[in-house]
Amino acid sequence: HGIIQDLALWHGHLAFPGLPAAAGADRVARERFAGHLPYLQEVFLDQAPENSLLCLLQEGVVGTTGTAQAMQAALRTAGSLLRSGWTGDAACLREGVAWLAGLGGGLTPAGDDFLCGIMLAAWLGHPDPDAFCQTVVETAASRTTILSAAFLRAAGRPEKGGGEDGR
Repeated sequence: HGIIQDLALWHGHLAFPGLPAAAGADRVARERFAGHLPYLQEVFLDQAPENSLLCLLQEGVVGTTGTAQAMQAALRTAGSLLRSGWTGDAACLREGVAWLAGLGGGLTPAGDDFLCGIMLAAWLGHPDPDAFCQTVVETAASRTTILSAAFLRAAGRPEKGGGEDGR
């Protein structure tokens, strides 16, 4: 389980030991990291609190109360749409994002936080993260709080750090 403890602050690029700093290294690093995503999903699901939006990573969700069942039905719908969106169906991606954008209370609703996480996953392992994240941001930003929209826009940009080595 050392992968989680070894994570460092990410600045829009991946730098793994042994990878060349040549062009295309980010793509190679994303492909290598994508191999770890099933393990991370398993760990996150194992540690998720009850009624967490992480249930979107699962195919089936079990509800108890009427309100919980309604919420979980909405989350199942969103999750199914987001999975289709991940594989290239832009209309499904927009619809899945619309189900989650602004969902929950507070300045950064839980649905928006989940969308930020999806965009991080896209930067790490999606074949076209720019287009994927642009669709998420364009769909979600007008459906949430001003602060959360700013976080979504930041998560949707492939920014590099300011140091000479990109950190």
